[in-house]
Amino acid sequence: MNNRRTKITISLIAGFIFTGIATTGHLHGKFVSCSGGQCSAIPDYQAPEAAEGLEYQPGWAIIKVPAALLAVVAFAYAWAQAEQLKLDRDKAAIRRKAELGAYGAAAQMQAAEQYYEEFAPYLEVDAAEVSDSSTNPSNDDGKTIAQVQGSPESTSAPVATATQPFAWRENFLEYPALIYGGMGAGKSWTVRDIVRLKVEHGHQVVVLDPHAASREWQGVQHIGAGMNYRAIGEYLDRYLHEIAKRYQDFNQSNLSEETWQAQLRARGEVISVVCEEMTNWADRVNTIMKRDITGEFFKCGMSDSRKVLMPPLFVAHDRTLSCLGDAKGLAKLRDAALMELELIPKIDPSTKKPVASGQGWLKLPGHKERLGIQLPPQSQKITTFTAPPTLSNSSAVEESDLWERAKQRLQQAWKLPPVERDAPAVFTPSDLERTSALVNALQLLMKFDRIDAAKQIKSMLEDEPNHALWIALKSLGLGVTAASREVFGFGSGGSNFQNKAKPWYAALERQFGQIKE
Repeated sequence: MNNRRTKITISLIAGFIFTGIATTGHLHGKFVSCSGGQCSAIPDYQAPEAAEGLEYQPGWAIIKVPAALLAVVAFAYAWAQAEQLKLDRDKAAIRRKAELGAYGAAAQMQAAEQYYEEFAPYLEVDAAEVSDSSTNPSNDDGKTIAQVQGSPESTSAPVATATQPFAWRENFLEYPALIYGGMGAGKSWTVRDIVRLKVEHGHQVVVLDPHAASREWQGVQHIGAGMNYRAIGEYLDRYLHEIAKRYQDFNQSNLSEETWQAQLRARGEVISVVCEEMTNWADRVNTIMKRDITGEFFKCGMSDSRKVLMPPLFVAHDRTLSCLGDAKGLAKLRDAALMELELIPKIDPSTKKPVASGQGWLKLPGHKERLGIQLPPQSQKITTFTAPPTLSNSSAVEESDLWERAKQRLQQAWKLPPVERDAPAVFTPSDLERTSALVNALQLLMKFDRIDAAKQIKSMLEDEPNHALWIALKSLGLGVTAASREVFGFGSGGSNFQNKAKPWYAALERQFGQIKE
C-alpha cells in the first residue's frame, strides 16, 4: 500500500513537470529582428523593414507535443493507481470487519463459558416423562427432545431437569434474565412467583409497569402506575448511576468480589428490576427523556449488573430485540448474557383459547441448548409480596468479620501471606470491558497497518489477554488519556477515567513495563 502511494506521488510530480514543459515557449518557429543585441518578434501581418538583423527561431513543437502526451500518461497512471489503492482499502476493510466479527463472536462465547459450571447440575436431563401434555416443543434446530436423545418421536412434554423439579428458579435470583411466551402462556403468574422468591431472599424488587395498578404489586416498589413514563425514565437514570457508583465503591473497598457481594446481601442491597412488557413503554420513555435510555439500561443490565447484584428481569412476548425495547446491535450480548425462559401454552379443548401448560424451555447464557422445565403449580395470582423479617444489629454481618473470615479462608486454602487492607486499590475490568478494549485495540492496529502486532495479539487472546492488551497499547504508543478514550472506552475525563482507566493503565505498566516511551 505504501509502494502504491509512492507511485502515485511520482506520477503526479512527473505529470506536472511535463505539463510545464508543454505549456512553455512557442509551438511554431518565427522570424525576429535583432538590433543592438536585442531581438523583437515580427508580426505575421507586417513585412520586415530590412533584411539585416533578420533571424529565424525554430519552434518547440518537437519537445512540447511529446511532453504533453507524457503528462497525460503520467496523470492517467496516477489516477489508475489511486483507484487501485481505493480498491485495496475497501478489501482490507471488509477483511478486517470479517475478522473482528469472528473474533467478537468467539470472545462472547468465551465470556459465557464462566456460567457453564454453575448450570452443570441442570444439564443431566431426567428421562421421566411428564404426563398430561399435548405439546412437544422443539429446540433451535427444529428437533424435539425425543429426537435429540435418539428415542422415537412422541408427544411427551419437556422433561424435568433436576431431582427437585423447581430448583431452576434459584438461578433467576441474581442473573439477568428474560421470560417470554405467547398470550396465555403464564408469563404474569410465573414472573410473580419469581418476584416472591426474590423478596423471600431479601431482594429490593422494583417493578416497572405503567399499565398495572399499585394494588397488583403490594409489598414491592412499583414505578409507572397510571402510565407515568417519566417516573420510569427517571428511575432508569438512577439505576445507571447506581451501578457506576457500586463499581466505584467496590474498587475502593479493597475487598474480594465474594466478600463485597456478601456485604450487599447482608445489608439487603440486592436490587432486582422487573420490566413488564418493556416493548410497550420503551419508545415513550425515550421520547420523554430525550435519549435512548432504555437501550442504555438494557445493555448495562446485561453486561454490568451481575457483579454488583442489580439484575434485571425482562418480560416480553418474544426474545427479539424489537420486543426488548428495540435495543439495536445487542443480539450477541443477549445470547451470551441473558438466561431465558420460554413458556409453552396449550389450547384449552373447550374454549379453544391458549392457556398455560405448566412447562417451558430454559436456555442458559451463551448456550444454544434448551432444557425442559416444569413450572410450580399456582392456585391464584400473587399480588402481595411479603419480605422476611430484617436482621437485628447483633445478628448482622459486620465488615470487619467478613474481612477476617476472607483472610483466614485465603491463608488456609492457599497458604498465602497476610493481606493488608491498606493495599493500593486496583481496578479489575469485567470480561466485557476487557473484550471491548481488545476489539478496539485490534481495530486501531488494523487501521494503522500494524498487521504483525495484530496477529501476535490474536494468538494471545485466550491465554494472556492482559499481556495482549499491553502489547497493543505499546505498539500504538498510546498514553493513558488516549488509551482511555480510544481503547478502554472510558473517555478522557470524569470518574470513569480516574477510577477505571488510570488504575487499569497503571496495573498493565506495573505488570509488563512502561507503555509509552
